[in-house]
Amino acid sequence: MPPVRKELELRKLQIDMLDDLQADLGQQRRAAFFSGGPLELPGGRRGPEGSGQALQDGLDKMQAEVEKIRVQGEKLVTVILDSGQTNRLSQVRLQYEGTRALDRREFRDQLGVTDEQFKKIQELRRTEDDPSPLRRRQKKLDEPVLALLNQGQQVKFKELQGEAFEFPLPLPADLRGLRDPQNGNRRRRPPRR
Repeated sequence: MPPVRKELELRKLQIDMLDDLQADLGQQRRAAFFSGGPLELPGGRRGPEGSGQALQDGLDKMQAEVEKIRVQGEKLVTVILDSGQTNRLSQVRLQYEGTRALDRREFRDQLGVTDEQFKKIQELRRTEDDPSPLRRRQKKLDEPVLALLNQGQQVKFKELQGEAFEFPLPLPADLRGLRDPQNGNRRRRPPRR
């Protein structure tokens, strides 16, 4: 995301290395999904037929592999970035994830979140039945989830977010269909009849 790259003051070589890493990790994730993921069933068959347990086992295997790839990727990012950039990236990531960061075991450990607290957080998320887009729904859930943390955990959560970062809109206007791809002008609505 270009605004994050600008915030981190990345150099050209770092950008090139991160682009290569991102492409490689994406390829590894796709490979993990298609080899041994939930689509591969006993007997080499592929597809939705088969026992529910076989599908769940395949899904668990795929998730474990993808998690391993994520951890490996994070380690490589810390090699490419300097310590200040790595720290700021962690802050920006936490701001973006909000309380979803609590899904990561290492982050829960860093805050000292107990298993009991995490179970309550998961229950709260399951009961949330809001069809609004993910980012808006997440923002709504952040407050009640943070209320499940003690005062010290809340303070540390806020400190770890660092200085506020302004995220861009999810899609440029031309990708949302608001700009004419031919000339870049805003599209006008057809007149009502």
